[in-house]
Amino acid sequence: MHRSAALVVVLLATTASAGPRGERAMQLEVGINTRHYAAASHDADVAFRGDMSVPEDPSLEAGNALTTSLRFTGKARWNTFLGIEAEAGKLLGVEHSNLAGAYAVSGMRHDVGPLRIAAELVAGRRWVRYEVLHKSDAATWIAEPRVRGDLWLAPQLTVGGAVGATIGDRSVWMAGVYIGLHSFDFDR
Repeated sequence: MHRSAALVVVLLATTASAGPRGERAMQLEVGINTRHYAAASHDADVAFRGDMSVPEDPSLEAGNALTTSLRFTGKARWNTFLGIEAEAGKLLGVEHSNLAGAYAVSGMRHDVGPLRIAAELVAGRRWVRYEVLHKSDAATWIAEPRVRGDLWLAPQLTVGGAVGATIGDRSVWMAGVYIGLHSFDFDR
């Protein structure tokens, strides 16, 4: 994952379109996500399931998770953007559980008056711990397409939401809300 994050930083530095002073337009977002995952088949091995094969395995059950996310993106050419995202939280109703993710972000956005719509792909590593700390984590590589919408509240402040679904055999849907801080007025 460290190589992926380094690649994103290099791409941001070399492909971003320069702002009015030769600087890059950047955005920092803080948000809250909710995730819903459907029950898995006994032999599933995707986003919320590792290689465990015990019938009472809690990773086979349906449930919900609540996470906090932090993401940093930069404007690239042709209304595209690149960035990184970190996510951490817990499975609801599962004592001693944890969920974490580290992702690379790429997408395209378009402004429509005070609204901004975007389509993006988030890819990276997700870890889930279902029980106490001495148990092993379930971890896997994921890809998650998302649709986002932002509303400009001020020249350097947006509020928005996102919905998406993890690609794979296991149905994992997410929805989130966030606040964005921008380095330039309206990212120009």
